[in-house]
Formats: sequence, C-alpha cells, structure tokens
Amino acid sequence: MTSPTASKYDVFLSFSGQDTRRTFSSFLYHELVQSNIRTFKDDKDLEIGQMISPELERAIGDSRIAVVVVSENYVASHWCLEELRMIMDFEDQGLITMKPIFYGVDPFNLVVAEQIKKHEAREDHEKVLSWKRALTDLWYISGPCSWKCEDDEKLVKKIADDISNKLMTDLDRLMDLNSKKGLTVIRIWARGCNARSALAKYVYQKTYQHFESHGFLAKVRTISQSSHIEGHLYEEFLKNIKGEYSTSKHSPKNQRVLLVADDVDKLEQLHALAEHFEDA
Repeated sequence: MTSPTASKYDVFLSFSGQDTRRTFSSFLYHELVQSNIRTFKDDKDLEIGQMISPELERAIGDSRIAVVVVSENYVASHWCLEELRMIMDFEDQGLITMKPIFYGVDPFNLVVAEQIKKHEAREDHEKVLSWKRALTDLWYISGPCSWKCEDDEKLVKKIADDISNKLMTDLDRLMDLNSKKGLTVIRIWARGCNARSALAKYVYQKTYQHFESHGFLAKVRTISQSSHIEGHLYEEFLKNIKGEYSTSKHSPKNQRVLLVADDVDKLEQLHALAEHFEDA
C-alpha cells in the first residue's frame, strides 16, 4: 500500500501586490484555475511590521509548487521576501518545487542591493541574512521572462501548461499508470473533509481516462454502516462504475480498473473492496 501525503493546493502564488495584483498575477491565477490547477492566491496586502499569518504559512506547506512572480518591487517588499524565505526552506526539505517567473525585470540585471540596504536599516540582521540566502538560491533557478514572450496571454498559457504537465507526470508516477498488473492502493490525505473529497474528485477526473473501467464511490463511511460491509460496498461500486467492467458479471482479467473511494475512515472498508480486484 502506498500512502503519500497529498497537498491541498497544486500551486502557491507569490507576487508583489503593488506590481501585479490586478494585472499579470490575476491573469495567471485565473488561467491556472481554468486549467483545474488548485491555486492559493492571497488577496491581502500586509503593512511593514505585520507578521505573515499562520494560514499563509500553512498554504505554502500545503502546496506542491510555488510560483514566484519576481517583479520590480518584489525585493522591496518585506512580505514577499518572507514568503520567499519560507518557500526556499520548504524546497530545501524537498517538500515543494519553486518556479520563478521574471515579470518586467531581467534576472541577470536585477538590482537588489539598494532594497536590501533599506531592509537592513529597519530589520533584524539574521532575518535579512535569511532573505539574502533565499534570493541567492532564487537566482540559480531558471524561469520564463516576460520580455521574451510576445504578450502576457501567451506567457500565462505556457506557464499553466507547463505546470499541468508536471502535475500529471507526478500523478502518473505515483499511480504507476504504466504498470500492467497488480493491485495498487493509494491513500489520499488532506486537512478537512471537504478538502479530502475535493482532492479525491480531482484525482479521479485527472486519471480515469487511463483505465478501461472506472468508478467514484462517495460516502463510504455512510455506506459501510451496513452489517454486510463487504457486499454492500461492492454493490455500490458496481452501480457507479463506467466502462467494460460494468458489463461483466465477474471480475475481468487483464483489465485496468480505477476505483476512487471517498470518506474512508476504516481499513476494513478498503480491504472489503480490494479483495475483489486482487486476482483481476
């Protein structure tokens, strides 16, 4: 059984509100959402001295990819630099992938010394050092530049396509979609019932086309309250399944079947379903 930790968000969007909140970052956010990429975008500006909320820090930790839109005033922002530090900390631990976008700036000629001096005059020395380290790490990561693209529309489309391809590659690897036989069980986890259900539906929608038969089984906790848990769950699965399996009286051989079961709270619920597929 494979039990990876799933992320609540696919993308955490970091940007300077002063520069791009109503323009590029807004366009990018909507393109990502239209591409069914779960994206966190904070809509509040913090004043100097305010702390980043625990919710924002959790959102970074709950994301698989951090898209950092580096614009003219990004380095001038205390908030942006603190976000960047957190993102790089998570990346150092292998918990997130950082993808920079250089918007309206040249990464090879980005002037940061003057802005850093301003931060040094009013911020803790160790904090500024951590920002410098994060900025240094940022320069070593390649990313698209707006001045190399014809217009913003094409750029945001390319970014969304690149991210979608990466997410699908990761999901394919996790689910071992090239495997020819055997039973694979993957646990989907996220904070909160609604988040788990949304993630389960997302996985199903992204992968069902790779299987000859597929089904989404909702409310497993409620269904399994029956005294005949094994038969009851399997009967519900047969009612919801689509594809070749739905026309077969018995478990078909040499067929790839996807079952996504939502709201599972006991292992025996999975075992009751899995035994029907072990010899398929």
